[in-house]
Amino acid sequence: MIGRAEARVIAQLQRARDAGHCSIVYFKPHPNNQNPQVPRTFERIDSIDRLGSLPDPILLSLFSTTHVDPRFRGRKYLVRTEHIRPEIAFDEFDRIVDVDRLVDLLSMEREE
Repeated sequence: MIGRAEARVIAQLQRARDAGHCSIVYFKPHPNNQNPQVPRTFERIDSIDRLGSLPDPILLSLFSTTHVDPRFRGRKYLVRTEHIRPEIAFDEFDRIVDVDRLVDLLSMEREE
């Protein structure tokens, strides 16, 4: 279930990148992931400090405390899929985006 959701997010991010809505897409694997596979065209980041050094990142996660962890700075969004519903645990509804709307979100965020 999580693998399918991640694949959908990756596909949407690749579409957004190909459309010019984001110049670089970074991938920070979860620390518990023993063998993370960095998606094609993504750049891997391993530390929160490196992530924090980016000028104004847009952070996307499926269902993670990244959303509330103050060490992660930037515009934060939780991604909703068919089976992953972040609104069950998080009440910032304006920060929850459907996976099929990621390209639109990144297009709007880039314009701001």
